Amino acid sequence: TLLEATKKDLQDSVASAKRAIEILKTAVATDATAQKGYESNRLVAHSIMTDAYRLLIETRADADKTAEASQAINDYLALETDAAKKTKAQMMMADAFRKVGNSDLAIPLYRQVLETSPDNADALAGLGLSLFNSGVVASNKEQMQEGLNIMQRFADSAPDTHTLKQSVKEAVDYLKTQEKLTPQKTTRPAATTRKKT
Repeated sequence: TLLEATKKDLQDSVASAKRAIEILKTAVATDATAQKGYESNRLVAHSIMTDAYRLLIETRADADKTAEASQAINDYLALETDAAKKTKAQMMMADAFRKVGNSDLAIPLYRQVLETSPDNADALAGLGLSLFNSGVVASNKEQMQEGLNIMQRFADSAPDTHTLKQSVKEAVDYLKTQEKLTPQKTTRPAATTRKKT
C-alpha cells in the first residue's frame, strides 16, 4: 500500500541520517573550513532525521515513534542556532504530537515557542488544545483551567479564518459548560513549569 511505501521511505531516511550523524560525530579535520563543513552536514542530517520522524507520526505510518521523534527534535534543537528554523521545527513537531493525541510531548514544545514568541497564534492554539486534552484525560482541573485561559487568549486575538479557531471554540465551550470553568485573564502562558498530573 501507499502508506507502507511511505513508511519504508521514511524509515530509510531515518537510517541514512543516523549513519551520517554517527560518521560526522567522530569526523575531525585540521582544516577549519572542512571542520565547519562537517558540523554543517551534521546539522542537516539531524534536520532530515527529525523531519522523517515527524512525518512517520503525522502520516500515522508509524505513530509509535513518538519517543524517538522527541529525542530527535531535542538533539536537533541543541545544534540549531537559527531562531526561525528552531521555531518552525518546534511547531511542526508539536503539531504532529498533538494530532496523534500525545499532548505530553506537544506541550513542552509549544511552551518553548511561546517563550520566544508569546503572541504566536498557532502555538497558543496548540498549547491550549493540548492542555485541554491532557487535562480532560487525566481529570486535571488545573491543566484544563490553564488550557482554557490560553485558548481564550487565542480566541480573542486570532482571526476567524485560523484553521484551529473552530476546534478551540468547541474546547472552550466544553470547559465552560461541562466543567463549569471560567477563563481567567493571563498575560502569557507560564514558561516551562510543568503541571503535575
